Amino acid sequence: MWYYPESGILHHQTHRFFHGKKWREALNKGAEVFQKYGATKWLSDEKDRGAVTQEDRDWSDNDWAPRMVKSGWKYWAIVLPANVIAQMSMQKVADKRTAIGVTTKLFSSVDEAMKWLESCK
Repeated sequence: MWYYPESGILHHQTHRFFHGKKWREALNKGAEVFQKYGATKWLSDEKDRGAVTQEDRDWSDNDWAPRMVKSGWKYWAIVLPANVIAQMSMQKVADKRTAIGVTTKLFSSVDEAMKWLESCK
């Protein structure tokens, strides 16, 4: 996970078997960065993403995401995984975040995603 203070972007890279307690700790660390620095943009590099458990999805939807929006989360760039099923899963998550007020866009590369986030004001 990286934070770029000049652009207010938090950038994380997900690894294939990243779930449960470690996944939640990482997302909570991101929430702390948002609160501490007033970040508004998140870049999720999901190229290597594996499956997300239903329990992790529920926690993310019902606990983490609402806290993030309250902390100022406005923009989310997602670099999609190669796996088509994982892409469909990420699209569903993106739709849920859009529904709670986060402007969300899907990308095929980190560079494209970063450029878009840098252009968001």
